[in-house]
Amino acid sequence: MGGYVQTGLDGICELCAYKNGDEFSRGFNVYYLHIWRDFGITIGFVLFNFAIVYLSTWLRLNGKNPLKGMIGGLTQKKKVLGKKDIEKRKEKREVQV
Repeated sequence: MGGYVQTGLDGICELCAYKNGDEFSRGFNVYYLHIWRDFGITIGFVLFNFAIVYLSTWLRLNGKNPLKGMIGGLTQKKKVLGKKDIEKRKEKREVQV
């Protein structure tokens, strides 16, 4: 028991209760040898929550893809104007002036 000597705020030497972080984490039943298992559980938790949010948004929007509006708005092509559209714009400008 015990670890590194540290100087306290009063200038008095103090002794740490643990030698390293593994000793400290053992009190919470967390062990370094389970690092990849715990990492996988964390990734699974994040993906599960993302899927739930996506599904609930999809259900809220009555079956519409919630990401389609964001992505589709960025990739839409500009409308090519025909002769009729150009004439309508000219008429609107004349009316405004």
